[in-house]
Amino acid sequence: MSLYEEQLKLQPLINIGTAGHVDHGKTTLIEALTGIWAAKYSDEIERGITLRLGYADTAIYRCPNCPPPQAYYTEVTAPKDKKCRYCGSELVFRRKVSVVDVPGHEGLMVLMWAVAALMDGAIFVIDASQLCLRPQTREHFMALTIIGV
Repeated sequence: MSLYEEQLKLQPLINIGTAGHVDHGKTTLIEALTGIWAAKYSDEIERGITLRLGYADTAIYRCPNCPPPQAYYTEVTAPKDKKCRYCGSELVFRRKVSVVDVPGHEGLMVLMWAVAALMDGAIFVIDASQLCLRPQTREHFMALTIIGV
């Protein structure tokens, strides 16, 4: 087994949750980072919304020679040869993370509270086309703030 294959089998040690109003792109962002559509249940796929917790794991890589943010890659965004697309250096495996897709619906805020306590960090998604913050955006922000994420 190659070192790469061994690294990918590591248990994720970090949980990163998504937060934000319903239909602002949390699940789509997770797919872009991991290659996995986190909404897996037929009713979620049929309705195009997240109703249950979804998750996807990915590996994080870093180029030792480039500055952030271009130094960082995920399993999906890294070139197949695991070389930096900017300088050609060999990418270094940093860690495996689990990304949790949290529903943004008002009626499912209890899930946000339960999961926020387990998060090591969060990706807060806000639809830039909205003129003002949506209700669940505020509620998710408050939950993360109160819990200390």
